[in-house]
Amino acid sequence: GTPVKAVRLARTPEGKPYSVVHFDRFRNFNFSTAASGNLAVLASEPYHIVGVDVRHVTLHPPAPLTAQNLETFFSNMRWVLTPREWAVVRQPDLLHDRLRCFYTHWTLKEAYYKATGLVAGTSPQALECTFDAVRHEARTATLQLEGTPLALWH
Repeated sequence: GTPVKAVRLARTPEGKPYSVVHFDRFRNFNFSTAASGNLAVLASEPYHIVGVDVRHVTLHPPAPLTAQNLETFFSNMRWVLTPREWAVVRQPDLLHDRLRCFYTHWTLKEAYYKATGLVAGTSPQALECTFDAVRHEARTATLQLEGTPLALWH
């Protein structure tokens, strides 16, 4: 193994953290972390880039989940999703399902940006998510960056 004192981290110009020390067996070691409330996730991959995100399904700032509060939250976050994504988010009848749908889109985008480091100067609307099920029960997604499908993204 590698002693903890030997592990050094740095950031790419785009802000993605990486290990400065190259491990003999894993030359492209990647990792990603995320936290929200009492949830935390860490993913690592020795050969491919990786990005993760996690979010509690709650309004920010915290407020009761009412139609008015949800619309205020969505209005404040309007810059995050594309018009097509907003149409999908607004489909469910239940307010909690709408909020969950919003966070499904948001966390997928965040995970992609964390994996690639494309955060600074990139609009979240440049990346569009489509899902194979309206209710998001099946979590297979397709991503497009500025209209170009990202075929190798899983």
